Amino acid sequence: MACSELYSSKKDIYSKNINVLRRGGTHYKIIDLVGTGQRILDVGCSAGHLGKELKKKGNTVFGVEISKHSAEQAKQVLDGVVVGDVEEIDLPYADDYFDVIICADVLEHLFDPVKVLIKLKKMLKRDGKLIAVIPNIAYWQIRLNLLFGRFEYKESGILDEGHIRLYTYQTSRKLFSKAGLDIVKVDSTIGMNRLIDFLPSVLGGIFILASNVLLKLFPRLLACNFIFVLQKIEKQQ
Repeated sequence: MACSELYSSKKDIYSKNINVLRRGGTHYKIIDLVGTGQRILDVGCSAGHLGKELKKKGNTVFGVEISKHSAEQAKQVLDGVVVGDVEEIDLPYADDYFDVIICADVLEHLFDPVKVLIKLKKMLKRDGKLIAVIPNIAYWQIRLNLLFGRFEYKESGILDEGHIRLYTYQTSRKLFSKAGLDIVKVDSTIGMNRLIDFLPSVLGGIFILASNVLLKLFPRLLACNFIFVLQKIEKQQ
């Protein structure tokens, strides 16, 4: 099965799992990190759920999407969408064009993520930022399952059947270093964020506060996803 066919077949599964405004979720945090008035490229934009919310903040959002079906939906809400495999296609954007480039749950699906990051960073302004979300294979539930000899791929999540590479915090850092990107900030999300959808507002707030404390104490164990904010490494004169 070709990559485009795989992700087209999974479009409903991915859409079902998306809640852009879930408090404490990755997309919620990305929106906060981006701010307003930015020119953005959302790589792996799916049907444009995240981009739609970013546009409400006064941003201009372009997308890249491998699934033709999802790309057609994204075209209805974004400022422009390129359809194709980001590893294979040439993107029609000038150097230093974007303020922000987002790779949310994308890099682990690529055969050569370093090559893609190098390609993308050329389009990033000198003071721009690349925001990458990477699942943490060292998450406590994965560790526990391995202890009992269980390692099974799933339709989505950390062990998504479409993941080509698996990352820990440390291997993520090595990836960005190879691509010539400097980490300026790291955030993370806890794996039980969906519980917030079923909690009253006050209890949800308490859950988020408690989660943030635990994540700061044991980030590599409790983080389901790492959110890296990256910038170009300036060449030495």
